[in-house]
Amino acid sequence: MVDRSGWSELFVTAFRQSRNPMVLLDDPRLVVDANGALLRLLGHARGDVIGKPGYGLVVGGPLLSGQEWAARLGVGHFTGETELVCAGGETVVVQWGHTRR
Repeated sequence: MVDRSGWSELFVTAFRQSRNPMVLLDDPRLVVDANGALLRLLGHARGDVIGKPGYGLVVGGPLLSGQEWAARLGVGHFTGETELVCAGGETVVVQWGHTRR
């Protein structure tokens, strides 16, 4: 069993080593981190996405307005599907989810 103080390290390790593409966004939807699998999928360099709005990768821009996003954050858990733009201009359909701890 991992004690409470070890959960952060466990998450970081799982996030970085996962073969599943993942990105972490903060409340205003800026990219905090992106794992290697996501960067390979989209063909972007880490510096091209960190600190930028995550919805900048979404075909057609944000799926939700700022107010809609804030309201959904209050729910605690929601999911969806969208299309992201790769570095070369092609697109890829992805599933995404949000969980508030």
